Parts: sequence; structure tokens; C-alpha cells
Amino acid sequence: MRKFLESPYQETRDVDVATITGVGSSALGSAALAALGSAALAWDISRALEKPVLAIVPGYGVADVILQGLGGWFAFGLHDFLSSKTLIQTGLATTAPETARIGRELAASTPQ
Repeated sequence: MRKFLESPYQETRDVDVATITGVGSSALGSAALAALGSAALAWDISRALEKPVLAIVPGYGVADVILQGLGGWFAFGLHDFLSSKTLIQTGLATTAPETARIGRELAASTPQ
């Protein structure tokens, strides 16, 4: 950060907004995807503010690639597996169809 702030390039002087995403912000736990997520957030804010925005990518770099990858795979993979329609919702609809219908009318009655 110090090197960025002390940079001789004018582009660094034009930035007065910085964004930082959470560690492990990628659903796959990939450092490359986390960097893309950080860049996407900064880009969206830059477009909204119509000014340059600095994107800070959190993490320890290569040191956390394995941990991040395993965490993303097991945490989000398990979540995706359990929340998939084919497992929980289909199983509930098959074994307890009356329970599966609870709330359907409520959701269908909301405007738009």
C-alpha cells in the first residue's frame, strides 16, 4: 500500500476511493476468482461514481491458495449440494408433499 501511495504516477493521485472485498470472496475459493471479484466490485463503484476506484484484493497470495481452495470447495460445495432442488426440495416434495406446499400461495401472491 505504501508503494502505491508513494508512486510517482499521476493515476495514483487521481484515486480517492478504495474497495476491499472479504477474504474468500470467491465461491470457488480461487485466488484468481477473488481478484476478479474485487475488480468487478471496484468497476461497478467506479461506474456509479464516475471516477477511478482502487481495488484491494485481500488474502495472503500463494500462501493461502490451498486453504482457500479447500474452504471454498467444502463449504460452498456442501452448501450447493444441500440447497439444490434435486436433493432437499425434491426429496421433501416426494416424502411430504403437504409440507412442501407450505408458503407456495404466499410467495405467488406477492406483487411482481
